[in-house]
Amino acid sequence: MEIIEKFVALQEDLEVLYDSDGDFPSVEMCLFHLQHNKPHPKSIRKILKHIQALKRVSRYAEAAQLLLVSAATEDPVALYYLAYELNSGKLFKQNKARTFAILSKLADENFPKALCGLAKFYEHGIVVPQDKERAKAYCDQAASLGMKCSAGNSLFVDIFSKLFTR
Repeated sequence: MEIIEKFVALQEDLEVLYDSDGDFPSVEMCLFHLQHNKPHPKSIRKILKHIQALKRVSRYAEAAQLLLVSAATEDPVALYYLAYELNSGKLFKQNKARTFAILSKLADENFPKALCGLAKFYEHGIVVPQDKERAKAYCDQAASLGMKCSAGNSLFVDIFSKLFTR
């Protein structure tokens, strides 16, 4: 599936909370670039940093669209950020089941932060039956990859302070 098809599918599947009056040049430029060039992790990180800047100045519709473009590349950090936003309900309608699905996919790829996120789902019985043993197993797996799961109720591990580390 082409990047534009994946982007459109995500747009149709996820409910963006902010309507836009038209197309955003930044979104069109990213789609054009990604359509003609293989996505590179550094370019995806730049887009994600730009999304954070857009959110700081309340340009939420554009931020949501750029996040969908980034996620359409299937970059693990972009998908993790999408899961964060789906869980928070700030850019998209909150969707914990979809958050769980994204984290599960990333966990299958041994993405440590996703393992910690899944541990929280099982620890607190979010979307799945509560299972403290499974939660601990996910934390242990994350630890074996160098990531310590945080204590408390935070589902996502330092997403803003360490968004771009794996």
